[in-house]
Amino acid sequence: MFMLPKDKADSFKLEDAISNPNSTRIYPNNLSNVSQALSIPVDAFGNQLDSSTEYVAKVLTLAKGTSSLSNTSNNSVQLNKSPDNNNNEAPQDPQINQ
Repeated sequence: MFMLPKDKADSFKLEDAISNPNSTRIYPNNLSNVSQALSIPVDAFGNQLDSSTEYVAKVLTLAKGTSSLSNTSNNSVQLNKSPDNNNNEAPQDPQINQ
């Protein structure tokens, strides 16, 4: 999953995602609702995430030798200034949304 500033989301393509290290991995777990903390505090371009920027999350899917990049540019989010986790630690396991 890549976090992209909303104004740059449409220009971020599959080719950009494949070799980009600025992402958070989400592993399959057969749950319908999963939340995952970001494992790195930077956007897809390596810039520090901040609460004054609107972001779009795009998901790179890899399966059986094929890949695709989600197109969610219309669904932007703004980050909280004070996240729930104050230790700057990403959880090791996905969390289930209640």
